[in-house]
Amino acid sequence: MKHTTTTDTIEHESGKASVVYDVQTGRILHIHRVVTLSGGNTPNDQEIETAALAFADNDRRQRSGMRILHVNPDSLLPGKSYKVDCEKLTLVAEPHPS
Repeated sequence: MKHTTTTDTIEHESGKASVVYDVQTGRILHIHRVVTLSGGNTPNDQEIETAALAFADNDRRQRSGMRILHVNPDSLLPGKSYKVDCEKLTLVAEPHPS
């Protein structure tokens, strides 16, 4: 079942987000967002992972130390910093420095 929403005047079918993170530290190396416009083809998780790793790999990091976590795109709020809890495999908001 597809849900169509309207953001301003652009209709889109779905939005997905994935983070590429360092498996040792949980530090996020790349945030990859995918928006499928009305009538477009929604990529599957494997296609999203391949694209996300390609972008992260452009920074000359070693893929062996990277993992991908698929997250709800609404959980990534502007102005916030995040990391991945490598044990629970969840996104965690980092506190702002005072």
